Amino acid sequence: MLQRNTILSLRAVATSAVLVLLLASQVFSQSRYAIASIEIRGARVIPTTELRKMISSAVGDSFVASQLEMEIHTILRAYERMNYPLATCEIEKIQPRDSTSIDIILRIHEGVVPRVTDISVSGNTITDSSIFTREFFLNEFPHFDYRAIESSRNRLARLGIFSEVSQPEVKAISDSTIGLRISVSESQTTFIDGILGYNPPASGNVGGYLNGFISLGFLNIAGSARRATLDYRRETPSTQEISATYQEPWIFNVPINASISFHERDEDSIYTRTSFGIEPSFFLSNGVEIRASGSYDNIVPGSAHLVSSSHTYSIGLEGVYDSRDNIASPRNGFLVSIGGGIGSKSSDSISGGAASIQSVRISALVPMSHFSERLVFVPSIEVKLVTLSHGNLDESDLFRVGGLRSLRGYYESEFHISQYAIVHAEERLITGHSSFIGIFVDYGYLHRTQTPMLAGQTLYPLGYGVSLQFDTQLGLLSASIGLAKNETLDRAKLHFGIAKGF
Repeated sequence: MLQRNTILSLRAVATSAVLVLLLASQVFSQSRYAIASIEIRGARVIPTTELRKMISSAVGDSFVASQLEMEIHTILRAYERMNYPLATCEIEKIQPRDSTSIDIILRIHEGVVPRVTDISVSGNTITDSSIFTREFFLNEFPHFDYRAIESSRNRLARLGIFSEVSQPEVKAISDSTIGLRISVSESQTTFIDGILGYNPPASGNVGGYLNGFISLGFLNIAGSARRATLDYRRETPSTQEISATYQEPWIFNVPINASISFHERDEDSIYTRTSFGIEPSFFLSNGVEIRASGSYDNIVPGSAHLVSSSHTYSIGLEGVYDSRDNIASPRNGFLVSIGGGIGSKSSDSISGGAASIQSVRISALVPMSHFSERLVFVPSIEVKLVTLSHGNLDESDLFRVGGLRSLRGYYESEFHISQYAIVHAEERLITGHSSFIGIFVDYGYLHRTQTPMLAGQTLYPLGYGVSLQFDTQLGLLSASIGLAKNETLDRAKLHFGIAKGF
């Protein structure tokens, strides 16, 4: 719900109406008058029958001035959601019908759908004010739209450069124009993070080793919401990867973002994979985003000769609808993403030298508050698959599943598969703006088609445990303690990671 400042509040419930309420409270309430009738006049946009349903006071009830005031605010919120934030509801008359009952007449002045002519922001010491104007699409959609404004606020929160974005506050400028006031808290957007771990020897003949990652990021370069990241990860003594990304927002001052990426993964004796990608995305004011992608992958086989030398060119398209109120810890809204890609893979092991490779991905998340605003149930699902038109998929084509972001209770990247569907169910107790503790269950269907080099596999893993997320000086720390199906407590897995951008 949008907030109203003092000016608009006095417009919504006129001073004369407040005086009438005060007088009625002293006169009629003390005398315990009953309500004989409530009449609403002047309504056109919302039918009178619908407005009457918003008034809980019924004929025969005792008149309570404070209750009528709350009902008037309920009516005004309904007009706000219908894009009439300047509507007023005045008490035209309260008069006795007889010695024990009164008649109440309310007068609606709906006004017009106003233009939003100004956005004022507080709390942005680094971020350029033009970012707020463009995210609210004032140049393209200047008229007040309740849903679009809510969507714009959510989009600001999803930039990942603010720890908090307030509900917009409406201020009246004239009978047909309004302004919006927003308060933000900027988060730390330049960071260097790292985690180092030690894995003890698995046996007397195999020594222990160090693993971990280091991440360098700039998420709000020059206050323009440009971002760049550099990451290095070492999973095992023979597996490491490095990646870099850069995103340019609002190219040519139109709502198109573009990101470029580089990624290299070295699995020692198996293969080395080098990838380059570009992803332009076009987003609309109502939460809909269209993403395109283009990529090039080059595979150099290792000494084990488990994969063949290959290179792949691919393109993809994805549609996203995201109305979550808080991307890090949502309470309401939902996320739906559907996409796919097609490419041409060339390899000496493929008959004819080239084959068509296809991929599909679907994900959805729907947070639901229940019993209390602090209790949120968050179910989600993720589906991915990859196929080759002729020839066989090899190790480099497979998805890596397991760990904090996919299947908790299992090792990171434990499963290498060609298609999967994973369902998450998590009950959270919200402890802060983006902090929570919870319990979770993850269940998956994992499948890998048999090839001359890969064994066929179909699994139904189940993981469960406790999760938490809280703010630190480095960013949001996400952690979970998970158990896999049929495992004892001493086999629990500790997963943790730091989320800097979204």
